[in-house]
Amino acid sequence: MSDHPPLPPDSRRLRIVLADDHRLLRQGLRGLLQAAECEVVADCGTGPEALSAIGRLLPDVALLDHSMPGMTGLDVTRAVKNGGLSVPCVLLSSFNDPLLVAESIRCGARGYLLKDDAFEEIAEAMRVVSTGGTYFSAALDVIKLREALNVLAITSREADVLALLVKGASAREIANELGISHRTVETYRDQLVAKFGARNTTDLVARAIRAGFCETCES
Repeated sequence: MSDHPPLPPDSRRLRIVLADDHRLLRQGLRGLLQAAECEVVADCGTGPEALSAIGRLLPDVALLDHSMPGMTGLDVTRAVKNGGLSVPCVLLSSFNDPLLVAESIRCGARGYLLKDDAFEEIAEAMRVVSTGGTYFSAALDVIKLREALNVLAITSREADVLALLVKGASAREIANELGISHRTVETYRDQLVAKFGARNTTDLVARAIRAGFCETCES
């Protein structure tokens, strides 16, 4: 990770913390952002480095790779929100998945961009988010995103069942753990499969893990 001192208060250049575990992509983004009158005050290869830089430098925006190994950009965004830091986070992802976007919004992200978006859109997102707005890739399906947001509005009991399914528990084990009947567990499971648009329980678990939802269930 490399840091740069803050610019003078009267500077118009946006101060950005950039995080991506792919060094070449990070370097490319840094060069393009600087060409767009932004100052990358820290470029980080890991989530912990990014979170530390955000807390130390308080940038105008944090642009974070969604899927960094270990501590992901989603994890960093959640930590920033829970820590009460007033730094807007924008996630950069390879996945155009409405459920991922919806979970990102719930974790506090102010924007979600795709890695194949035009650079002009990324630069515009930095400007919009830095002034208190939100920005989501034009490639996202708005209708599916609204449906995904509804999916995440599941009941607390459904969340309990989902958390145990993610851990690999069987319906009977879940029934014993939660003190409910086996048939009731199956009902909750079927409701979750329908809400997530999954094909079966295995697909439900895969979608929940991919969205980072299991971490939210445990928090």
